[in-house]
Amino acid sequence: MNQNEPIQGRWWLSNKPKTRISGDLSIKEKKLELNGCFEELKSGSFGGASRIMSLQKDNTILGISKKGGKKYTLEFYDEPSFYVSYPGYKANTYSLGTIFEGDHFPQTHKLSFSKYYVEFPYLFEWINNGVVSTEVRFLDKKKKQSLEEVLIRIEKQKKIDVFQNADFKLAWIIQADKMPFMPSKKMNISQKCLIKVTVLKKELCLTDIHSIILHLERFLMIAIGKTLEPVSYQAITDNGKNSNTIQIFPQFLKEKEYTKIHPINMNFTFLDIKDDSQAIFGKWFSDKDKHKDVFDLFSVVSSGTNRNLNNQFKDIISAIEGYVRIAKNNLNISLEKAIKTINEEVPKDDRPLNPRKKDYKRIGATRNKLSHVAMEKEDEKYILDDIEKYFYFNKLTFLLEYSFLKNMGMSENLLEQFHGKKKQLFQ
Repeated sequence: MNQNEPIQGRWWLSNKPKTRISGDLSIKEKKLELNGCFEELKSGSFGGASRIMSLQKDNTILGISKKGGKKYTLEFYDEPSFYVSYPGYKANTYSLGTIFEGDHFPQTHKLSFSKYYVEFPYLFEWINNGVVSTEVRFLDKKKKQSLEEVLIRIEKQKKIDVFQNADFKLAWIIQADKMPFMPSKKMNISQKCLIKVTVLKKELCLTDIHSIILHLERFLMIAIGKTLEPVSYQAITDNGKNSNTIQIFPQFLKEKEYTKIHPINMNFTFLDIKDDSQAIFGKWFSDKDKHKDVFDLFSVVSSGTNRNLNNQFKDIISAIEGYVRIAKNNLNISLEKAIKTINEEVPKDDRPLNPRKKDYKRIGATRNKLSHVAMEKEDEKYILDDIEKYFYFNKLTFLLEYSFLKNMGMSENLLEQFHGKKKQLFQ
C-alpha cells in the first residue's frame, strides 16, 4: 500500500470504451479525479448527490497509467461524488470501491480468481520458520575462538500446507523479501510470510475469499494476542495458458503501524498446533456460518477501535449468549446460564468468574442497566463501575476465546498456556 502518489492515466467506462479522459487515481484516498466528464451533469445533482449512491459492479472504470502502462480496474459509485463546472470546462471526482491493479475487468460481480495471496502483520513471527539460516565457523571449534567464516543460506521458498476442505486449501508461503545482489557496507535481508488460498471450486468469488480471510484473521488475533488486519492482497488469473498477478486494494484495506512482537509474547504459535492444524482449522471454518452473528460481534469487540466501553460490554455478552444458545441448540438459555456454561469450561481452580461473589448477578444487572431494562431497586447495588466493567469485559472476552479454542480441540496444555498468558488482563 505504499502508493501515496497520484497515478496519472487515461480512464474510460467499461461499457463506453471510446470516451477516454485523463485523470489522477489515488489508491490511498480511494478516489479518481477526472479532467472531464464521462457524461453530462444530471439536473438537480450539482452540489451533492441527488439520491443514495450505490457501488457499481455491473460495469467499471478502466484505465492505463501513464508511467509503466499498468492496467487498472475501478469499482465506482453510480454518481460522481463531486462536480466542477465552468464554461468550457467540466471535471468529476469519483469515490471508489475495490481497486484492481494489473488487468481489466468489465464487471466485478462475482469476480473470482484461481489463487490468492494475503499478507498479515506478525504472521512471519507467528509461523516462526524462515528461509534464511546462518552458520558460524571458528578455527578453534571447542573454544569457539578466532572466527573463520559466517555462512548465510537463503532458500528460494518454503511452503507449509495447513488446511484443506472441499472449497479451498490454505498454505503458508515463506520467502525472502529483500536482499542485496551486490556487496555493500550495510546489507539487509528480510523475509515475509504470505497466506496462499487455492480455490478448489470455480464459484468461490472474491467476496467468499474476503469472508475466509476475515475468519482466519479472528483466529490469528486470538493466537497472537494483537489486533491485526491484512496489509496486502494479490490474486492470480489463470486461463490455462498464461497467468497474471493482480494487486487488489479492497475498500477495507488501510495503512496501519504495527509494533514489533516476539513469538514468546504470543498466546501460542503455529508450532504449537502444527501437527493438528487440519483438525483445528477444519472445526474453525466449519463453525463459521453456524455462528456467523457471534463471530461478527467478536470481530467488532476485537477490532481495537476506540469504542465506548459500555457498547463493548454489551456486545461481548450478546456474543456469549448467542454462542452458547446455538451450541446447545436451546434459544431459551438465560444470560446467567450462558455465562456459567463457558465459565465452567475452565478448570475449577482457574475460573475467572466466582458465583459466590455474585459475578453472574453483577454481569446481568450491569447489562440490564446499559440496555435500559426495568430493574428491581435491590439489583442496583450489583451494577459494575467503569473500572470493574473493564476487568469483567476482559474476563468475558477470555472466556469466549477459551471456549472457541476448546471447541476446536486444543490440548489441555495449550489451553493452560493460553489462560496463563491472558490471566494478567483480568486480575
